Amino acid sequence: MPLLAKEHRRLADYRIVWCVTDAKPGKELGICKTYAQSTILSPLHRYLSSGGSDMNEGAHVAIVVNDWLWQRLVVPQRRWLVDHVLEHVAVDEVGTLSLRHHDIGDFSGVIQRHGVPLDPMKAAARAIFELGTELVNGG
Repeated sequence: MPLLAKEHRRLADYRIVWCVTDAKPGKELGICKTYAQSTILSPLHRYLSSGGSDMNEGAHVAIVVNDWLWQRLVVPQRRWLVDHVLEHVAVDEVGTLSLRHHDIGDFSGVIQRHGVPLDPMKAAARAIFELGTELVNGG
């Protein structure tokens, strides 16, 4: 993945598992307005992601993306979303992974690479509206 090789080299030595969910954001995920989430995996989850063979063979990070929104995004918006969720993963000087918060409402590096995310934000706002409509209508 070019983004990982170029902009997120700090993650090159870590295994990342990408998951898709059909859970409705804000309900099953328990996270309001979140369509993608980065998680640092615990030792137990690393072991389980290895297929039960060895914790050191398992994934370090899980990225969960909501399929409902993903299917509605065009390629540049998908790149923005992938870049954004990867930017949440920080690595300190000794190699410890952690999650970081936005530095300016989004990440300055993501804005430098993709511009101000008006189109993705419009798509997210539209998706949130449509999701709300589905929930009201029993979808």
